[in-house]
Amino acid sequence: AFATVDSISDRICIYSNGRVSVQLSARDVISCGFSPGCSHGNEIEVLMYWIVNGIVTGGSYEDQSGCQPYPFSKYPECKDVNYEFPVCTSECQDGYNKTYEDDKFYGEQIYNVYDNQEDIQKEILMNGPVIASIFVKTDFLIYKSGVYLPTPRSSNLGWINLRIIGWGYEGKTPYWLCANSWSKEWGDNGYVKVQRGIQAGYIESYVRAPIPKI
Repeated sequence: AFATVDSISDRICIYSNGRVSVQLSARDVISCGFSPGCSHGNEIEVLMYWIVNGIVTGGSYEDQSGCQPYPFSKYPECKDVNYEFPVCTSECQDGYNKTYEDDKFYGEQIYNVYDNQEDIQKEILMNGPVIASIFVKTDFLIYKSGVYLPTPRSSNLGWINLRIIGWGYEGKTPYWLCANSWSKEWGDNGYVKVQRGIQAGYIESYVRAPIPKI
């Protein structure tokens, strides 16, 4: 949910020529979306929820701004604690100056950018960050720097979503510059360079581009 709502938030700013700068609420999607929760669902369901129902504003982790900010702390204690899943609610937090319905932002459409790196680059350059699904292995958990390429000996971890914000070269190795949602303590200050042009983790196969209503 985080990569998708962050990409939408970026594009709202870009499509409005900077007039509208908001952070959409991951909590709204996680608690009220078509497949609520953190263990299932995908970016298509988040995007369709945005088009059909709209998504309200809300900061992530320790940012308590907006209608429905994320309810959990940045680095929660894990032992002997049961965290209660946020209940779907059509209300904003106390003291917020808009109603839930008035705070919503809607999508106009979504489209696929097929597995061609030049098309993906053009899309980012013209319209802003895109959402990419990537199949990662356990070596992704310990990524710190360099260009990521899943190693054959690592165990499968599964599919996650990243926000592709740019591209470049490290030495002679091409990469996509991607933002992850696992906090700034993970990776290179929350970012990862994924090898570009060779379908590393199928990253060029499932790329989505959202268009907001402005």
